[in-house]
Amino acid sequence: EAVGRHTRDLIWPDPSAQDVYAEKLKAEGRLQSEEVVLRTKTGATVLALISAELIELGGRTYVLTNVLDITERKKALAALQESEQRFRRLVQDMSIGVALLDSDGRVLHANPAAREILAMTDAEVNDPLFWQRGLFGLKEDGTPYANEERPILKAVRTGTTLRNFLVGVPARGRPEPRWALANVDPQRDPDGTIRNFIVWFSDITEQRKADQQLRLLAQAVKSTSEMIGITDLGGHFTFVNRAFLEKTGYTEEEIIGKQAAVLDSPRNAKGLRDTVRAGTERGGWSGELYTRRKDGTDFITALTTALVKNPDGKVIGLMGVSTDITERKRAAQALRESEERYRSLVEASPDAITVVQDRRVRFANPAAFELMGVRTADDLVGHLALDFVAEQSYDRAAFRLEAILDGMRDTVEEIRIRRVDGSVIDVEAIGILIQYQGRPAALVIHRNITARKQAEHQLRLLAQAVKSTTESISITDVEGYFTFVNSGFAATCGYTEAELVGQHVSMIDSPRNPKELQDDVRTATMERGTWSGELYNRRKNGTDFLISLTTAQVKDNDGRVIALMGVSSDITERKQLQDSLRRAETMSALGSVVAGVAHEVRNPLFGISATVDAFHARFGEQPGYERYAKTLRQEVSRLTKLMQDLLEYGKPQRLDVTRGAIAPVVRRAVAACTALAESSGVWIREELADDLPPIPMDQSRMQQVFQTLLDNAIQHSARGKSVTITASRTGNGAAEMVEITFTDEGTGFRTEDLPRLFEPFFTRRRGGTGLGLSIVQRILEQHDGEIVARNGATGGAVMTVRLPLARATASEPARV
Repeated sequence: EAVGRHTRDLIWPDPSAQDVYAEKLKAEGRLQSEEVVLRTKTGATVLALISAELIELGGRTYVLTNVLDITERKKALAALQESEQRFRRLVQDMSIGVALLDSDGRVLHANPAAREILAMTDAEVNDPLFWQRGLFGLKEDGTPYANEERPILKAVRTGTTLRNFLVGVPARGRPEPRWALANVDPQRDPDGTIRNFIVWFSDITEQRKADQQLRLLAQAVKSTSEMIGITDLGGHFTFVNRAFLEKTGYTEEEIIGKQAAVLDSPRNAKGLRDTVRAGTERGGWSGELYTRRKDGTDFITALTTALVKNPDGKVIGLMGVSTDITERKRAAQALRESEERYRSLVEASPDAITVVQDRRVRFANPAAFELMGVRTADDLVGHLALDFVAEQSYDRAAFRLEAILDGMRDTVEEIRIRRVDGSVIDVEAIGILIQYQGRPAALVIHRNITARKQAEHQLRLLAQAVKSTTESISITDVEGYFTFVNSGFAATCGYTEAELVGQHVSMIDSPRNPKELQDDVRTATMERGTWSGELYNRRKNGTDFLISLTTAQVKDNDGRVIALMGVSSDITERKQLQDSLRRAETMSALGSVVAGVAHEVRNPLFGISATVDAFHARFGEQPGYERYAKTLRQEVSRLTKLMQDLLEYGKPQRLDVTRGAIAPVVRRAVAACTALAESSGVWIREELADDLPPIPMDQSRMQQVFQTLLDNAIQHSARGKSVTITASRTGNGAAEMVEITFTDEGTGFRTEDLPRLFEPFFTRRRGGTGLGLSIVQRILEQHDGEIVARNGATGGAVMTVRLPLARATASEPARV
């Protein structure tokens, strides 16, 4: 029933388990006391320990497997004995094949057994030359004999007797060759002449297999890692295998003939040896006991005993098969301790833990009681698990539960739980397939995230508000690198959010700010918690804008500062309006005064100038008075210029705007200042780009602007120095403009004077009116332009004029 069939079809109720052990055997070369479930012939299952090794025999590799039934050992031994008896009967009851040959070896007769053994067809039985056709005769190694060397044919031709000669029969369509013991007896006449031959065939194919199996079994018993010992009826060892010797520390010479009691340990219960002997005599005994080694140390073994009988059924000895289970016992104890620890952890876990089996809750920890809102275990344990799932999560939860029990891996997901009071909460849940009380179950872990979900909702709402507000909001780390900017901030600066995040705040810093301002803002925020003030930011297109900034600290739950937040507003237009209003108020206050003073002063000045001219015409050049006359003329010219500036500043201006090139206007201003430059020994250099587009402007007013700036630069430059005028195109799109820069090599501006440069009547130059730059600023405002003053990197003053390619609408304020 078994030989030739695959073990998967016979003893493995779960074929996949056999595959696992087969792979392990291939990888490690042996299996050591693996506990498995096997299937019996009747379909029942037994628990067994198996050990297996790969062995070489006759040039082939076999899997030697030792199976130790640890649940019904007696049945296993009885089955083994019955199998051995059946095998003996099979060998003893073999049919004998007989064939009759004539003196030339022609077949005269073959009985059915011979036909079966030789695989002869009816046609071959009647073929007188069957033996000569070479269809019979394999050597013991399976190779065929040469024609003249075939034993039966040779015996026939030589007239000799052949006794118990092993010959093989080719497979001839059968799964494998047959093997037989052949006897050839020549039948002679009284005169000695050979009349015929009788050939006897004993089919020993199965016997040969059995012999191989017995040799294999003997090798297995010797090679197995299980300890095997056999004693006579007096308890003296007659056989022990290699594993027995290795485990006990004895040599074969030392243990053979010794009493089994030599292995007894005083740690065993008194009388245990007699109990084992009595149980064995009744058919077998199984249990655990201590075994003492040669060196006096003990180890725990699982022992199974059985009776050894001869073919007549007479008991001739006792056999014991034992396994060292010391480590297994230690592991079992460690497992029990581990289970206790894990149970304590589960009971103390803040997460709700339940075990679901057959769709019902079989176990729940205290946190699960609290999560579900129950008071006692009866309110939860035993109930259908899905009864506690809210309707919107029911289908998904049911699917996940079945998937877990089918062996699929679960992931953390959010579901909604309905508590016993009817309230619904949000939880995170994950399930794991486990064995609970010997059966599959799902261990489910729940974590209440209701509060977190509410907080996340508030955070999303806040984040959306921050992103949607028109205010510019940014967050940096403590080193000043952007970690977040809202759309308002990005739009104001002209960058995308991706371009800003990860960059330092210096990316948008304007050179118009004091050099240390950014560090001061960050330091003040870190030390005092906040900072408020005004500063300039620079857009991606290079233009600057004024902002009102308020900063604050961002702290974690422990109060540590982890980031800095800034809320800013573009106040450029507001400042422009304020400055325009302030200048308008100043002009309004000065307008009437300036006009009256200018008219009142110009008349006396005209009289003084006329008197000096008349004096000079009447008396000519008088050496004693000429220097006084010269001084009078200079002062009259200075006061006249002052009156002209006052009238210019005080009266409303009208622009005659046309679109034209800026370069000719610059050159006319240069031509107007050439005489002053030559007399001052100052060089004027022009570096005007060739691609300057036309712009809308009042050319005469713009020439006045350039002439004033060039005049100031010349007067503040030392002899031999130069003034450089550059013009280029900057910005993009609507922010595109022409930039004209006047750079001198003078002493530059005092730092404290920079904020006041464009105030009326502010001047540091002797003889200056303090109105030139104010007039320049007003003209540029009317052109929607701006002027910026700064000091050069290597000294000198730098005045930059920016004019847009397109003027703003009437409703838009001018730039400052």
